Amino acid sequence: MTASRALRLLLLGGSLASLNTTRARADQGDDRRSSYRHVPEPRFTATDLGSFGPFFINDRGQIVGLVSLPDGQQQHTVIFENGTLTDLGSVRGSPYTSDPSAINDRGQVIGSIFGPSDNYGHAFFWDHGIMTDLSTPGEISSSVLGINSHGQVAGERTVTFEAQDAFVWDHGRMTILDTLGGSRTFAVSINDRGQVAGASALPSGDTHATIWDDGLLIDLGTLGGSSSFATSINNRGQVVGEADTANGDSHAFLWEKGTMIDLATSDGAFSAATAINDRGQVIGLGLSQTAQRTAFIWERGTLTALDTLGGEPCQGKTCSQARSINNHGQVVGSISLTSGQRAFLWENGQMTDLGFLPGGTGALAVSINERGQVVGGGDGVAGDNRAILWTRDCPER
Repeated sequence: MTASRALRLLLLGGSLASLNTTRARADQGDDRRSSYRHVPEPRFTATDLGSFGPFFINDRGQIVGLVSLPDGQQQHTVIFENGTLTDLGSVRGSPYTSDPSAINDRGQVIGSIFGPSDNYGHAFFWDHGIMTDLSTPGEISSSVLGINSHGQVAGERTVTFEAQDAFVWDHGRMTILDTLGGSRTFAVSINDRGQVAGASALPSGDTHATIWDDGLLIDLGTLGGSSSFATSINNRGQVVGEADTANGDSHAFLWEKGTMIDLATSDGAFSAATAINDRGQVIGLGLSQTAQRTAFIWERGTLTALDTLGGEPCQGKTCSQARSINNHGQVVGSISLTSGQRAFLWENGQMTDLGFLPGGTGALAVSINERGQVVGGGDGVAGDNRAILWTRDCPER
């Protein structure tokens, strides 16, 4: 499950093409502590995959990411598999820059591409060496943000600067999705049942989180405020996102069976849910009482801050970030400590430091698959940004 590209950039610190391992030096955070103990002994091996920025890993171990060209102006989408980087190429001429959004377990990749005369990105679908341009005549731009295991794609296109259409692309056929009466719709996530989550504008201009389900448009409502936005849908049809409350706050929500549940533990603070797995576990980002951006996991009515590693609380305005969760409930991300930025794995109530490359100073983890393989990045001996694959040293106990 992935969050929308826009929210991923906003909440999780921007593009991973240039992995930032600068040590955090900021105001001391609050003295809250996670109730989970740190596992200090090495349990993972960090393997240097080379100089590229990884985004996602699928269950086949294929990694999609970005590589920067020597001219410093272009970035190309690549797949790393069995030690080889494959450049996905372009359907819009050269020079170009591309940006991946997701990869499914069939190795199909979606993203956006910018050609030599393009001011805005246009959607693409790549499948085993063939790139398909998903743009439509007359559009200003398009993007695709979700893909399921069947190769169905959810995205949006901008027709005019006042109008945006959500769509589903399914093996060459594009279907424009219905609206709630406004001129803008957003499709950001699609599950294996073909249900799409996103948002639609109302005639008033406010935006409500929505589900499109076999031709039926469902308004998910809000938490008492004016607007909401969905970011992820799982295979059970549960949806997460953020929604306004009656007093104007924006809170993370879980929607299921017609009910929107507020996941925030207190009023007056921002939170947003970015992904949900098929067990109904939710990850996201919230503001602490000291205005730190802190990762959380929510499960069965309990919200837990992922703010401590090895007994050390996180530091800085961006305290921690939960970037990916699999269906085993394993969460990966990054946490800022006084000693530097660390990649972490949270599972079964424990925060584990994944480590970093020899000679490096820090790392961040960005994606985990169902096999427990983790990808991310960090600095190497020369101080350059390197892609990292973490694998478990021994079987789980």
